[in-house]
Amino acid sequence: MKKFYTIFTVLLLSVLGFGAQAVNVNFTCMGYWDKLEVRDGGAEGSLIELTGEQTTITIEESLYVALLDDELIMSTVSYSYYVGQIQNNTCNIPVVNLTDDMYVNVTIQAPKYVTFNVPDPSLVTIKKGQYANEDFELTQGANRFKLGQYDGIYIEVKDRENYRLTRVYRVSDNKGFDVKNFRECSLYSSDIYADDVFAYVVVPASEFEAPMFKLRVDNPGQAKISVDYNSVDGLVANEWKEIEMGGSQASVTISHVNYGTDLFSVKRNGVEQSGSYGSYYFSANEGDEIDIKVDYPDEDYKVTVAADPAENLAIVRSVTLNGEDFPDWQEEMTIHCGNKLKFTLNKDMYILNAIKVNDVEQDIQFVYETWEYKAVEDANIVFVAEKKPTYLFPLTVDNAAAVVAKLNYRELALQDGENVIEYTSDANNFQIEPAFGATIDKIEIVMDDDVITTEGKYNLYLDQSVKSMDVTATPLVRDKQCVVYLSYNDGPDLYYFDFFRQNDPARVKYPNAQGYSVIDFGSSENPFAFSWYPRNLNLGYLNGEPVEPGVYGGFEVSFEDGDVFKLFDDKEPETYTATITNMDHDCHFTVKKDIIVPVEDFAQPISGLEGTAFTLIPEEGYRLDVYVKKADTLAAEAESADEEGVKVEPNEDGTYTVVLDGDMAITAGDANKNGVEGVIAGASVAETDVYTVTGMLVLRNATPAQLKSLRAGIYIVGGVKYVQK
Repeated sequence: MKKFYTIFTVLLLSVLGFGAQAVNVNFTCMGYWDKLEVRDGGAEGSLIELTGEQTTITIEESLYVALLDDELIMSTVSYSYYVGQIQNNTCNIPVVNLTDDMYVNVTIQAPKYVTFNVPDPSLVTIKKGQYANEDFELTQGANRFKLGQYDGIYIEVKDRENYRLTRVYRVSDNKGFDVKNFRECSLYSSDIYADDVFAYVVVPASEFEAPMFKLRVDNPGQAKISVDYNSVDGLVANEWKEIEMGGSQASVTISHVNYGTDLFSVKRNGVEQSGSYGSYYFSANEGDEIDIKVDYPDEDYKVTVAADPAENLAIVRSVTLNGEDFPDWQEEMTIHCGNKLKFTLNKDMYILNAIKVNDVEQDIQFVYETWEYKAVEDANIVFVAEKKPTYLFPLTVDNAAAVVAKLNYRELALQDGENVIEYTSDANNFQIEPAFGATIDKIEIVMDDDVITTEGKYNLYLDQSVKSMDVTATPLVRDKQCVVYLSYNDGPDLYYFDFFRQNDPARVKYPNAQGYSVIDFGSSENPFAFSWYPRNLNLGYLNGEPVEPGVYGGFEVSFEDGDVFKLFDDKEPETYTATITNMDHDCHFTVKKDIIVPVEDFAQPISGLEGTAFTLIPEEGYRLDVYVKKADTLAAEAESADEEGVKVEPNEDGTYTVVLDGDMAITAGDANKNGVEGVIAGASVAETDVYTVTGMLVLRNATPAQLKSLRAGIYIVGGVKYVQK
């Protein structure tokens, strides 16, 4: 009853107009569209005329597509994220699967034909790929198969108990393909070319002998070896062991027992194999000999590098030895056993045809921009290269340090004046831009029929119409200074501390030493960034004022000339004051705070964060006596009026440094004078303000009478030390 009700409901909705609605779709076929028949409603439906490679059509029931040429193949019919089912070069898509303005794309391919020699059709099955639904119909002798662009071939023996598939190969070059378990073999579309001829070998199980290859290792205890993912055991040092294969090829994996440790040498039939992070992966064939050496001999080898032809040695851009630049690679090199040479290749300008080591060709299938060689013997390395057709144009720059030029995204070395740029038709993406902090004021490009003038950054694809380029630039000028002060309190060292220019693509790091660092910079280098781990250096002060850290921690600061940025641990620094007293009538020294900030007024107390350095710089020919009294000493001024305090020893350069670690009074005077000239006594002082040596105001506009009434002690009057006895 329920089933009947459902059917009745569908019929009723259709009668009332609730069936699928007609849709307009964009039908496309980029080749052979005129070989198609398109109908609405199936093979007997209404014929729809196509007017070109793309046609807008209306579908009410279903989209039926048929390919009328048996020599072609309808490979795909795609719509939205779906693919239609194709049978016998036809496809039918219900209208409910389509929507307005949807694109329906049909792909048609010209087939490729290959031939398979079949001695006995009763023994094997052959089809288009392992998961194809239909087998090819086979006859004895040559069988011609029709394949699409992405079709492969799958062959298997029917009677797996009594027969073995031992070999599948291409007749023209005798290339063999991997047979799995002597039962089956897959040939992929990339293995198959039009008009190829293939053959296979099937033998009775009673006549079958599994193929073998040989393997030996000098130190079995230090090597991990597996064949077809099964460990190889029972190896004896320096003795050959025969390995039975489970197919026409065996998957071999070799590595050191300690992950990441490289082996000295892995050779297959005398040819050194390439490893990846200490591991080797390759296929072994019947009769192969694999020789593994774990231990490194203490030997040096002679290595030379050449090109064929010799003038194409420029295919090698640069060479490193164990990761370090090796500029003398064109001379005969002495390389210790196991050391690695890495060659960076110029494949923009050259075609790499082969790499030979002692006349043995290396596998270059996966050689792109670099190739690595490990020294295992005396070696003559030859790069067989062909130079591509190239073109030239002159690039003139007035200041090369201010300009970055890139060809195919690789930076070029420029010099002031004329540079000759060489490019090819497939390596012609050219960029010109200012170096960090610099400006490009003018770029003038002369072409066949035009002159382009611009500035800043420019990108173009080079061709022979480009005759010349002239660039005028202004380099970065570091005409400003700032100071960065880092306070590291007791605790574990930082894992890292970064101080760099925020917008610099090279992210050049600056000094991160504890204490002061003086930085020369230009305005265009702003802002600067600070980050760290794991310390909590979250207290930053710019010229004594707190700076808020970023959302994710760290600081971003734009500096002005003379700025001082201080960064502290999570303990907020104390603020102290210092007074500086000149003991002489004539001041023969200057003072700088935080290395670069001049102190102009000695009359007023100077405040600063703990750790602030004051530098006293005597004039040429003068030497100072510098004394410091701390706050706890100053509390007993009356009793210590005749004591100068702790004497400060000069630095190697003759300057004097006092670090602010509490409230203090600093006095300085000419060390060559006797006594205390410049110390004012009694009523010889005009009216002025009076301070204690700690900076506390005692009297404002004091008269001589008021000075006489002061209690005994040391005061600052008019910026000069005053002693009241």
